[in-house]
Amino acid sequence: MCGRTACTLGQKEICMACSYKSSETGKYVQPEWKDSTDGKEYCPSYNMPPTHHTPVLISKMHMDKTADHSERLLQPMVWGLIPFWHKDADPQSHGLSTINCRSEGLMEKKTFSVPIKKGRRCVVVADGFYEWEKKKTGKQPYLFYFPQRRGLSVGDESTWKKGYNQELWSPKDGWKGPRVLTIAGLFDVWKSPETEKLMYSYCVITVPSSPKISWVHHRMPAILDGPEEVQAWLNYEDVDASNALKLVKPISNLEWHAVSPAVGNVKNDSVELVKHYSSTSGKKLVGSQKLMSAWLQKESPKKSPKKEEPEHNAMKQELPDEWDADGNFQEPPCQGSDHEDEEPPLKKPKAE
Repeated sequence: MCGRTACTLGQKEICMACSYKSSETGKYVQPEWKDSTDGKEYCPSYNMPPTHHTPVLISKMHMDKTADHSERLLQPMVWGLIPFWHKDADPQSHGLSTINCRSEGLMEKKTFSVPIKKGRRCVVVADGFYEWEKKKTGKQPYLFYFPQRRGLSVGDESTWKKGYNQELWSPKDGWKGPRVLTIAGLFDVWKSPETEKLMYSYCVITVPSSPKISWVHHRMPAILDGPEEVQAWLNYEDVDASNALKLVKPISNLEWHAVSPAVGNVKNDSVELVKHYSSTSGKKLVGSQKLMSAWLQKESPKKSPKKEEPEHNAMKQELPDEWDADGNFQEPPCQGSDHEDEEPPLKKPKAE
């Protein structure tokens, strides 16, 4: 995973989607929402790049030592870890080398070993992540996500947002909307030397890709598949770092479909970006084994106003190196550890 997700649920819905069973009652409860400490807000987006605030799950014990180990908080954090020891008054000066961290050698690097030793494990929540396949004719983006219930389309609320609130969530059954990705991450807390405001930021842990998706890239985010894995990753009191890292592994329980190349420009942000896309020749592009049969053929989506945070923070004044001056994606190597030579992707599986 090298730097783009879709995270389209609003605050209310994402709390529902992240509900979990209470260890006391056995019923589903929603995590408490905690506003970011730096005054910035989470703004849902079909095209979420680093430096934006995205929702992150953490154990409530980080804020309240008397909390039960199963209790959780949802808090917007900046994507791109800023270590607590960063001395410059400008957080942007740390750069974007920490949006990802490789699982291999994670414990040997101060930037990442300190947070994990402090129990600062988090779960990054998103509809899905984008990855680009290199082709002779250019780069084709794909959206990867968990398998969904029949009739639900990830990122497209028109397929599930009907009986809002009561039908979508209940203490008995939990969330009935689309299943969100739960990605293993690390977070840290940086204090501004000028204002003393705290900034929470995170990085995504990456692992070698599973054989099922290695045709598109040789790295993938470390995805926690199921409530037990999420709980174990967050429970830093009972699950130490060495055992928690055993959860960080490639998985194959993913589906995907081709999306419009327009997602390569961070200025584009509309539901068209997550819809199934076919090339102009009409040839259907590869998806997973359980993709819905209906493929939508759309023109490149029109630009729509970007859902900006109320005020740009300092980290958003310049586009990262992976984008050109017009906001077009320039695929970078995975970041956050020693860069290694790109491995050739394996042959892509045939579409069924």
